[in-house]
Amino acid sequence: MGIALSQKGFINEAIECYKKGLNINPNIYEFYLELGINLWKKQFYLESIKYLHTAIKLNPKSAETYKILGDIFLKQQKWDE
Repeated sequence: MGIALSQKGFINEAIECYKKGLNINPNIYEFYLELGINLWKKQFYLESIKYLHTAIKLNPKSAETYKILGDIFLKQQKWDE
């Protein structure tokens, strides 16, 4: 549902959907990844980074997660990150 909401441009609703999903099952890395992506779209970078780091802990081989994290650090000009 979160993906559909995000694709339709309902970012706030997608964020709430993913947060509810995490309350049900906090071990699904896709929830953290998608939540991080949607928070990034809303320019909530610090919160996005937090969820993306958790996604990496759950699935350290997710290239997409590293890419999004890199995009955030690039946008913020945090070159050392």
